[in-house]
Amino acid sequence: DAVAAASVISSSDVALARREFHWGWMLRMVRVLKLMRYLREMNTIAAAVAAESKALLIFMVYVFILCFLFGTVLFYFERDEAGFYSIPAGMWCVIVTMSTVGYGDTVPESLPGRVLICFVMLLGYSTLAVPTIVGVMDVFGV
Repeated sequence: DAVAAASVISSSDVALARREFHWGWMLRMVRVLKLMRYLREMNTIAAAVAAESKALLIFMVYVFILCFLFGTVLFYFERDEAGFYSIPAGMWCVIVTMSTVGYGDTVPESLPGRVLICFVMLLGYSTLAVPTIVGVMDVFGV
């Protein structure tokens, strides 16, 4: 299995350069991923995701709605400036900012756009930090 994974990784650049995709390589990777079920930590993560699947779904819907709303407002503020040529482009900037990745490929240039992105940045910190803190406090009984 390790040899199969190595062959997939080494030859994937060639396949992507030719814009081809071989499903056989993907099936080999799935075979390697099947080994994860023998790790106790993976079982713990799978149990946690299964137990909190409803909360995770609600959280994802919440984040999608926020990204759509703020992306639309950002597109309205920026229009064609700085690469905001569509609502999905505005959503991309909001997602990158809210997730604290911050690629920097699209940055608002107008004052209202910058103020909005600053608010989105703070909202992203609080959206990610508050559930983490509450979860850690719940685990340790604080």
